[in-house]
Amino acid sequence: MDMLQQTAAETTIVWPEEADSVAIRGTFSNDKKLWWKETIPLTRAADVPRYSVTLALGPGRYEFKFILNGSDWRISSDRYDCVDDGSGNTNN
Repeated sequence: MDMLQQTAAETTIVWPEEADSVAIRGTFSNDKKLWWKETIPLTRAADVPRYSVTLALGPGRYEFKFILNGSDWRISSDRYDCVDDGSGNTNN
């Protein structure tokens, strides 16, 4: 096996507050042309206002934002690190 081979690890992203719908967009694709274009929906837990999605992500740093109710872009500064993207936007 190649010593440089990278393997994906399951990573769960959570939004812990009430909303009609929650999704994320970010830098999850290996193809930079697709960054911020794919909307990934989160699933609401049955008994609490909590949404989550589990992604298989390779090693590296990823940036993302939550989209609440289809148009309200948010970060979760209490759950995830925040970074400036160099264009004046703050992302998780």
